Amino acid sequence: MRVFWLMLCFCLFCGAVTAQPGPLIGFCWVSNPLSDSTLFEEGFRTAHYLGCQIEHRQYNWNEMEKEKGVYNLNMVDQWYTACTTYNIIPSLAVCPLNSNSVYRNLPEDLEGNSFDDPEVIERLKQFTDTLVGQYPDIKYISFGNEINYYLRAHWDEVFPYCTMCGEMYNYVKKTYPHLRVLVIFGFTGMEKREEELIPLFMPACDIIGISSYHASISVESVSPRLTAEEMRQRLEYCITLCGEKRVAVVETSAFSYPDPVYQATYVHVFFEVIDTYQADMEFACWFSTYDWSPGMLTMVDPFLEQFNSSGLLQPDGTPKLSYYAWMDEMSQRGLVSQPASEKALAAILAALLVSYLLKKGYK
Repeated sequence: MRVFWLMLCFCLFCGAVTAQPGPLIGFCWVSNPLSDSTLFEEGFRTAHYLGCQIEHRQYNWNEMEKEKGVYNLNMVDQWYTACTTYNIIPSLAVCPLNSNSVYRNLPEDLEGNSFDDPEVIERLKQFTDTLVGQYPDIKYISFGNEINYYLRAHWDEVFPYCTMCGEMYNYVKKTYPHLRVLVIFGFTGMEKREEELIPLFMPACDIIGISSYHASISVESVSPRLTAEEMRQRLEYCITLCGEKRVAVVETSAFSYPDPVYQATYVHVFFEVIDTYQADMEFACWFSTYDWSPGMLTMVDPFLEQFNSSGLLQPDGTPKLSYYAWMDEMSQRGLVSQPASEKALAAILAALLVSYLLKKGYK
């Protein structure tokens, strides 16, 4: 790993190479500068500058379809328009389940139904028809996000949910063969019995989606720091659980608070893992472009506040160490072109980063 960091300083002075084929690289939830919803498009303009090829986003089913035939697709319209404007591939998760252990997200008139109820499945097919008809450039679709967090608390619903996913997979492959289907698991804090769920869902997808915040540091209680090697090992472990299925890192990050160097280190590890597993990886997304303004995420859920420093830029657009790490990695792949002044600054910062890491014992 020490050689890797020393080579990084040298590579910063090299010219950009021709873009190489490999996994698509982008963001999960492109964020807005200053956490201002009126600057939504500006967030995508920044993502485009950062070389973003794909944006993965989750919306709850019941937020898009309140009840049968009653749609609210304003958020999806805005997102899809921004993606197509900046030539970013859209990946959409339609979520009957979304990253919590309590709530289901079925339309109001289906709230009490089992996931494998024929009416639920038929309605989800109809809604998928609506989405594909209205947003034809969506390339990836999934039915749920971090589904294991709900299923761990409702073990009796595992097979009904698996049946629903299998029915939807067969329908999509028959009706929309151009679409690639994911099943997304949350790997942060995954229990052993949840690992055993992954093979159960493999027949219901083309790709296993990995959401992992194993390198993240909690604001509430700062956990022991991972070395770069430990960061890599934990992300690789997620990939090994997916067997021979193709994988996509749908979201991952490390926080810059309280240590910006730690986040920049994980950016480099993120790209190192992409390179190692490029033959088996469909795409990889970093969580957010800009940091959120303090308090903004608390209004959604106090737990999320710790994620406010997961971006590459501060809310006002000031670059962080992780930004320079990102731009270096993307320029090495020919996906961005760095100004000479930025390259020089990045090289200085990288040299300081190497010195810091060696002193701290990172190998």
